[in-house]
Amino acid sequence: MEGIRGFFRGIWVPLCSITAVRTCSFSIYANTKDRYREILAPNVPPPHVSQFTNTVAATLAGLTSGAVISVISCPFEFTKLAMQIEYLLAKAKYSSAPDFPSYPEITPKGSLETAKEIVRNRGLLGLYSGFPYHLLRDAAGTGLYFTFYESFKWALTPHDGDAGTLTFALSGGLCGVFSWLLVFPIDTYKSIRQRDILTNPPGVLITRTRPLNYKSLRRMYRGVGVSVIRSCIVNAINFTVFENMKKCIDRWSSDE
Repeated sequence: MEGIRGFFRGIWVPLCSITAVRTCSFSIYANTKDRYREILAPNVPPPHVSQFTNTVAATLAGLTSGAVISVISCPFEFTKLAMQIEYLLAKAKYSSAPDFPSYPEITPKGSLETAKEIVRNRGLLGLYSGFPYHLLRDAAGTGLYFTFYESFKWALTPHDGDAGTLTFALSGGLCGVFSWLLVFPIDTYKSIRQRDILTNPPGVLITRTRPLNYKSLRRMYRGVGVSVIRSCIVNAINFTVFENMKKCIDRWSSDE
């Protein structure tokens, strides 16, 4: 086995991509939300827009943001998945060969080397293998993500005051939990399909289907506990920093 290092296989890919993806996601969301709000409620000042209109605008902006960032994130995630299952694929290969009673030392590939190998074997579009599932997960997940956040923030904000740090943290944590619970089966199915692509030769059409029933749905939620806890903590911090930085920027702009 790989030991503790195996838990960190492919870590550099998300570390390099997360900043760009988060920045694009929140920037697209903030800008498109204003545009959708203007379309849904023309000539109505933002403070007087109804909560329903604001929520619909948030949903549409989240869907738009998720669809755009999926184009950026899909190659990174597919490369990360290829790196993570590389050891398992090599192990399966050697275990099926009678001439190898023990596993040889496997030298892990780096992120760039793995991406180059995917392009070499599958072409440039190979980095977008399983993209329809990735697009569905990101668009639906991001739409739900921002919808839940805006709804929880509205519900937790006193009607005679402004939202504070605790409201941002609670809303961010709750939106991460609920959005991830709903989108987790899509994410699992996406990973399964991409794994099937990686474990089959290039050019092979994956037509296998898995019937959806109670047992398969339970499998789709395997590992959801850890993901939900992580999502709660990360998004509580994420929105707290985002909202407070936005307040600081608005204050600096007003002072200038």
